[in-house]
Amino acid sequence: RSLAATLARGSTAATQWHCAQGHAWSTPVYARVAGNGCPHCCPIGSSCGEQELLAAVLELDPGARHRVRIPGTASEVDVLAGGLAVEFNGTFWHSEAGGRSRTHHRDKLEAVRRAGWSLLTVWEDDWGRPERRAVLVRTLAHRLHALDRLPRAFEAAGLDPLAARDCMGRHGARTLQVVELSGTGAAEFFTLNHVQGAVALGRTLALVDACGVVRSALGLRSPRHSARARRKEGWWEIQRYATRGLVPGGFTRLLAHAEQLLRAEGEALAAWVSLSADESSDGELYAAAGFEHAGQVAPNYWYTGGRLRHARQPKEAFQKRRFATDPALVWQEGWTEREAATANGLHRVWDAGKTRWVKTL
Repeated sequence: RSLAATLARGSTAATQWHCAQGHAWSTPVYARVAGNGCPHCCPIGSSCGEQELLAAVLELDPGARHRVRIPGTASEVDVLAGGLAVEFNGTFWHSEAGGRSRTHHRDKLEAVRRAGWSLLTVWEDDWGRPERRAVLVRTLAHRLHALDRLPRAFEAAGLDPLAARDCMGRHGARTLQVVELSGTGAAEFFTLNHVQGAVALGRTLALVDACGVVRSALGLRSPRHSARARRKEGWWEIQRYATRGLVPGGFTRLLAHAEQLLRAEGEALAAWVSLSADESSDGELYAAAGFEHAGQVAPNYWYTGGRLRHARQPKEAFQKRRFATDPALVWQEGWTEREAATANGLHRVWDAGKTRWVKTL
């Protein structure tokens, strides 16, 4: 009782809980308030979000199964629909504080692939944002070839089923007009149509229909403006591609137009390079467009917990300078980034790595 009196509903303190069946588990107070229950007892999932995800998948594929053992392992996937394994990752449970090592998600991905399945990972903080949740449900419908069931899946996921209607059409790339989007227009489109949202871009080309509605967009960054990697001269980076509805041939048409446009402007275009997130993509889009597999990028991490609660932020947002200058963060001179993160209740949560794709021209 004395401990409970010191904890607010939004507390980030990881606390031990006990259910009526005698099971014990640890999770932050805010997560418990948000609906994280006993992982041993819950018949559907350990959170409201996982229950919604399962309900949406079942609308798209009534034959989907819950908690299926990966052959040859002791691990399970949360949902298996045909050959698509779907994982719902609570950020605390899937952080180092929740017992997940640097290679946990990569190891599970490889086990899923050995079973002959593909993987789509849904993170708790993405599901918690309606615009990201809508993109995830649309992605599931595309991957399961069930676009006709999208409104019912939206409703099961707690979204407006009417909002699904404009995402169900088929738009041939040759019937659409190529335009260039402003920075604001690109940010708006990718916020609503890409699971990772908007990002800083150099150029964005798009395909619009007769009503001026953007149906697909390709976001590019020049080698001079690459944020995290040094690129060779003439190596342009593809940062984003997304569609609103089915747009067969949209990626290759925009890519071809970009090549013509950049060369006409005097750019020494030598290659396209991009990364696909292994936890959510097999890179089929790139392979079909003539890109070659050019290596793997080791798992990287975000931070979660502390002031972030269940959200994730890139590690670049919490370098030592941030800890030393942000008055809202605890800091002592001489600390490493890891020591500072721990003192501020931040936990590392790892992804499954990325695949690098290159198309030389």
